[in-house]
Amino acid sequence: LVVTMSSISALKVFAEIYVMTKGGPLNSTKTIVYYISERAFENLDLSMASAASVVLLIIILLFSIINITFFENKRYKI
Repeated sequence: LVVTMSSISALKVFAEIYVMTKGGPLNSTKTIVYYISERAFENLDLSMASAASVVLLIIILLFSIINITFFENKRYKI
């Protein structure tokens, strides 16, 4: 559970990047969540922001399924 939650929160990091670097020099610290908010609220490109949100959903879903299947096998072994 901890690995899955930490992985998902690492993918969703936004506030630190927005406050400290706003994407950094040459977009080096831009994450997908920052990209989504930039497209949606600064550029008003809602179609690209929603498409990127769906991609983020699929990435998190796949990562969660992989973590659950990997750690579920080890849960019941004693």
